[in-house]
Order: sequence, then C-alpha cells, then structure tokens
Amino acid sequence: MVTTGAATVALSVLPSTVAVADAMQRPDAGRPVLQQVPEGVSEAAVTDAIRRAGSDGRAPVDSYGGPTAHGGRDPHHQQGARGPQGPRGPQGPRGPQGPKGHPGRPGKPGPQGAQGAQGAQGAQGAQGAQGAQGAQGAQGAQGAQGATGPAGLSTYIVAAFSGAPGNTATANCLSGDIATGGGFIAGNGSRVSSRPVGAAGAAATGWQATQSIGVNGITAFAICVDL
Repeated sequence: MVTTGAATVALSVLPSTVAVADAMQRPDAGRPVLQQVPEGVSEAAVTDAIRRAGSDGRAPVDSYGGPTAHGGRDPHHQQGARGPQGPRGPQGPRGPQGPKGHPGRPGKPGPQGAQGAQGAQGAQGAQGAQGAQGAQGAQGAQGAQGATGPAGLSTYIVAAFSGAPGNTATANCLSGDIATGGGFIAGNGSRVSSRPVGAAGAAATGWQATQSIGVNGITAFAICVDL
C-alpha cells in the first residue's frame, strides 16, 4: 500500500508514466485504488511501471495481486492495447558439454560382400622330412597260373673213338639235328686239335678231334639238339 495521497495501482499491462500520475491526482486519491494483476503479466513489468512512476515525482506505487476494493477493475481506468513484441535478444553463450551418453545398441549385420579375386599362387614350400616306414602289408592272393611256354630244346651227346696214333675221330649228330658244342678225350702226351664240322656257311652238325701223337687213342663227342 502507499502513503496518504498516493494510489496503489495493480496493472494488467504496462501503463505510461502519465497514466500512473493521473491515477495519483484524482479526487479520490486519498484512498487506495486497486486493480487486479491478470495472469501472464510478470512481476518485472509491474516493478518497471512503479519505478517509472516514481521517477516522475509521484508518490511510490505498489502492486497488489489480490481482488480490488470494488471487486474488480478501477472504474476510472481502462486497460490499454498490448504493445508490439520486442526484438529478439542476442543468443546466449554456449552451455557446457553434457555427459557422455550410453552406448547405442549394436547395428544389424550388413549384407555379405562380393567374393574377392583369387590371390596369386604362393611360393613352393620346402620339402618335408621323410616319413616313417609303414607296416608290412598282408600277403597278396596267389596269382593265376601262366600260359604254357614253348617246348624246350631236347639235347643229346654223341661220341666217336679212334685208337690209331695220328687218327681223327668225328662225332656226328643225327640227320637234321645240329651241334651246339663238343670236345674230346685223349691219352697222355697227345697233341690234339678239335673243331665243329658241317657244311660251309651252315650250322655245325658234329664235332671232330685229331690226335698227333699218342698210343691210347682219342675220343671226340658232340652235343646235339634234337630238331
């Protein structure tokens, strides 16, 4: 409340200094004049209006947020039009960095990538050490009997004896057979020569031995093949 001669003004909008002074100079200035402060009007706006009223030489003016003595607005005052919105203030300083957030949930697996190109062939590795000898394997099954081979050669021996010194003994194979070898048997001190016999340019057909000296005689033999 104000002192004697002052009016208590509760404002719904910011009044001018003249409006405040006018309220203070009315005939009923000896009693309080109250207005209810409507919702949405800040205390700072009312305080500013009171400060401006005091700077014009008026008595101090207090705000009052309750009902007036007349149960409503002062009948001598009407609410003025709301002024335009003031310009936007400058941007405030940047606040401090907030705390670190919680780790996010793992993302879904991405699609499978394309198959890469085949790499170059690597260098040949060093030869490994020789492995241990393996265990002996089981004996294999007996193989099938082979085919009968060609008939083998049938051989025989023939001999011929000559008892006179200097004689020649000749052992001949059977007709149509050939001689594959031969030899002789002579007495002591005999000088002997021996050779195969047969047609010139053909296979031998017998064996011949000649004694130069000696008294025991000589025997020639031939090894023949039965053809």
